[in-house]
Amino acid sequence: MGGRSGNLAPPWLEWALLGLALGLFVWRGLLPAWKSLLTDFPNYYLAGRLFRDGYPLDRLYDWEWLQRAKDHAGLDQPLVGFVPLTLFSGLLIAPLTSLPVLAAKHCWLIVNLALLPAVGWLLRGITGLPFRRIALIGLLAVVPLRTNFQFGQQHVFVLFLFALATWCYFRERQFTAGALLALAAAFKLYPALFALLLVRKRRWRALAGMLAVGVVLGVAGIAVFGVEPWRTYAMEIIPRAVLRGEVTDPYDTHMSSASGLLRRLLIFEPELNPHPLVHAPAAFALLQPLLTASIVVSGLWLLTAGRASAERERLDWAATLAFVLLLSVGTPTYHLCPLIVGAVLGVDYLLREQRVAHARALLVVFTALCLVTQRLIPEAPAGWQILAAYPRVYLLAAFWLLLAAAQRRAAGPVAVPFDRRRGALFAVAFAVLVVTGAASLFGHFDGQFAGYAQRLPRATRSLLAAHPAADAGSVYFSRMDPGGYALDRTPIPLGTVAPPGTDLFHPTVAPGQRDGWVEVATAGGSRIVRFPLDALDLSVAALPTEVEDATAPVVSADASRLGFIRQRGGRGQLWLLDRSSGEQRQIASADYDVLDIAFFPDNRVVLAARQGDRPGLFVVGAGATAAAPVPLAVSERPARYPAVSPDGRWLAYAEREHGNWQLWILALDGGERRRLTNADCNTISPAWRADSKTLIYASDCGRGYALTALGALSAVP
Repeated sequence: MGGRSGNLAPPWLEWALLGLALGLFVWRGLLPAWKSLLTDFPNYYLAGRLFRDGYPLDRLYDWEWLQRAKDHAGLDQPLVGFVPLTLFSGLLIAPLTSLPVLAAKHCWLIVNLALLPAVGWLLRGITGLPFRRIALIGLLAVVPLRTNFQFGQQHVFVLFLFALATWCYFRERQFTAGALLALAAAFKLYPALFALLLVRKRRWRALAGMLAVGVVLGVAGIAVFGVEPWRTYAMEIIPRAVLRGEVTDPYDTHMSSASGLLRRLLIFEPELNPHPLVHAPAAFALLQPLLTASIVVSGLWLLTAGRASAERERLDWAATLAFVLLLSVGTPTYHLCPLIVGAVLGVDYLLREQRVAHARALLVVFTALCLVTQRLIPEAPAGWQILAAYPRVYLLAAFWLLLAAAQRRAAGPVAVPFDRRRGALFAVAFAVLVVTGAASLFGHFDGQFAGYAQRLPRATRSLLAAHPAADAGSVYFSRMDPGGYALDRTPIPLGTVAPPGTDLFHPTVAPGQRDGWVEVATAGGSRIVRFPLDALDLSVAALPTEVEDATAPVVSADASRLGFIRQRGGRGQLWLLDRSSGEQRQIASADYDVLDIAFFPDNRVVLAARQGDRPGLFVVGAGATAAAPVPLAVSERPARYPAVSPDGRWLAYAEREHGNWQLWILALDGGERRRLTNADCNTISPAWRADSKTLIYASDCGRGYALTALGALSAVP
């Protein structure tokens, strides 16, 4: 690349490479993106549509609830999920949801295409580099840009916001720069870490803009979405999914983070990571914060304190972006789109310093980093092979270290001399980060893996197994597959064949019956069907329907009644079906927002419902003219997932404490309560064995947030 800033290649070669990269992007990225949904965009679209239609978004991070909403909306997408996306990312797409989903994606792609030259114009205004050079550096990230467009992601939009914030920063529009960083953080959280740079450089106006807009966005978010979705995000999603990387499959090599590498090496999980190098949670609890503290402290140490020359400021900005991304708990390809800003600023600095070889090395590493696709990463490495499954981590670290080396070698009056006071402050900061991080992880892992011995054997590996229903020696449950949710059974597996766009949720069985019941969700709504318990394979299309417009079935012990929930505007009504007469009765209106139900042996109903923000337990009589639900005072904390033992003596349920759901049992004859679980994870959906002593449950301990596996424990001595 030639020009006044140095010479890497002649202009004709730049144009040739630019044309090749542009053609590759259009051929492999834009055209396939235009033709199909693939993934991710339906997540944003569905959240925006639910918001537009006035649905409460309290359960937006509930995997099954959102999948059911997807089915009812008729979206042609096998799986959806909103963890760990922010609520604002759904709001961004809401104006497009009056269109069909593919047409909405077309509009979003056009917006993204318009943003790319705008990013180039902003970077040219910052650096003065020729536009062709900036475009070529950007298109070296052809794989991140391709996947962003194919998946309908929002990282090009964040790239634009970040480039605009950078432009404002170097135009001395500090308050606006901070405000734009806060806005970018509302969609993807990592730009918030640039507050560290602003503090280090004493850019107080920029920090004020960041804080002011952050407060405004927080207040507006509560006004628009309500308190409960933000409570869920702050208390459950951020600690588990954002800070600790326990999102989707935390052992997935394609997430490509330093934290994920350590987890894959050092944490055993029976299904998701059966062959780590060694199961050593204590080593992870020490090494992970040690690595994080090393990156943060060294990255901040290398920054010039206070203002510096424009060239050095650009280098510091690029290096900060690199180490912030390195700190992320996941860097799939499309997450690298904003790194284009760092690559352009870094190359510009090195060329101005006539360090052409260094600039070439930076571009080679950047190109290699962006060309690492999923095909180059092993799916299920074991032992030492795990080290070969994270090339993106090593290349991102190399990219940052090349910029750090440039910072270290920077000469002139802007260089910050070493002094003992500054060294002591950084040493204290390092120690605080390590100690607090290790203490947090040791507390998080306490009791986390004890439930592994209680896991139920399953023939099919999956990210989620939920809503167990016990019958004699079998347990029926719903299972997340790549193509949707299926009905399964353990220890003898159950195969299901369903039309595309069909999901099966929440099986229920009664002792001594030949049939069970399960919810079938499609574009026409949900219905409850019967299925034979002794089957080895089921054709869902051939199963007889018991109830139309019904979700989450639960059958009474004598199989005379079937309880179910009808969704109205995203809120649940409780209904009962008398199976002998076929009569259906509404027991609780949508004002209660019924979440879960269970039967007592005498056919009374205990339900979990939400009047206000907090779910609690209620009891309804069994008579033909049942009175209003009566609160069941089990705890001052939120309570859900009731299950009554077959002998009628015990009520199992879950309470939410410190953002986690824990299992409890209550003696119905005397009121004695006993806690069964205490780990820093969720244990939910209890179901009793026939002996009234053993509970089957679903738990996400050691796994991704709310992506549960099944276990069994002795609940009653």
